[in-house]
Amino acid sequence: MITEVDLSGTPCFAHGQKLSNLNTINFIFGPNGSGKTTLSQIFQNSADPRIQWDTNSITDIQVFNREFTANALASSAHLKGVFFIGKGAASTQAQIDTLQIKLTAEEKATTQAKTALDALLQEEDDIRTKLDNIAWDTKKKLEPSTLFPYLRGTLRSKATFTGSSELSVGGGI
Repeated sequence: MITEVDLSGTPCFAHGQKLSNLNTINFIFGPNGSGKTTLSQIFQNSADPRIQWDTNSITDIQVFNREFTANALASSAHLKGVFFIGKGAASTQAQIDTLQIKLTAEEKATTQAKTALDALLQEEDDIRTKLDNIAWDTKKKLEPSTLFPYLRGTLRSKATFTGSSELSVGGGI
């Protein structure tokens, strides 16, 4: 157990000031600027030379101050009324929030990419349709005997004719 704490050299206490008559569990409270945070920072380092221990003591100190609360408690941004408790919970929640923002941005980028892909596929389909129509119109203007050797079986059907553009046709037209 802590028997005494020398407060000399701290911003809120006079030189030679000591905190004594401590118990196993101590609650420190007071108005703003009275030295609560300064004391808690001293207590967080059990090896601090300003702390005097009795000879049979356990040197484990738990300090529950604003710093502890900021590090150990975090509220969920997504689940109202849900709090995470534990060492590092606040930083873990901050990491989760950062990853959630990144995920949302990636989902938005994916949606935009899919939209762009759909537009390009539609444009490709429109170009193929336009090409098929131009080829059919051009075929209708030519003498059948000129095309017959190259397009056997495709002269009477536009569907068959436009499908032949995927075949390798020998010779020139």
